[in-house]
Amino acid sequence: MLFRPAFETALAAAEAMLDGWNEDADRFRRAAMAVRRGEEADGLVAKAAAETREAIEHLLEEIEGALDRLPAGDRRLTELLQILVSAQALAESVERSWDVLAVAPEAQGPAHIAHEYAIAAQ
Repeated sequence: MLFRPAFETALAAAEAMLDGWNEDADRFRRAAMAVRRGEEADGLVAKAAAETREAIEHLLEEIEGALDRLPAGDRRLTELLQILVSAQALAESVERSWDVLAVAPEAQGPAHIAHEYAIAAQ
């Protein structure tokens, strides 16, 4: 778990991850704006957005677990809450971009053709 090592080290690691994901989120926002302008969605960017979204969700779970373990009044609570708020905002931003980018065929996974449609296509 991320918050089992020295707490300060884990906080620094979480902040570094959020910084990297924020740069990725900028790229996802630009790609989503391009799709809104009518450009074709890039499946690789869409998959990266989905993976980033999942990673942020995992970090949020870790932070919530760390919050549960901190004693009331702990000085580190403020730092952890700041990271939590940043991670939540970033998760929301990536989610909005993913909603737009998910139209890319590569992001949707394999297509399933219902049996009656497959017969009609023959």
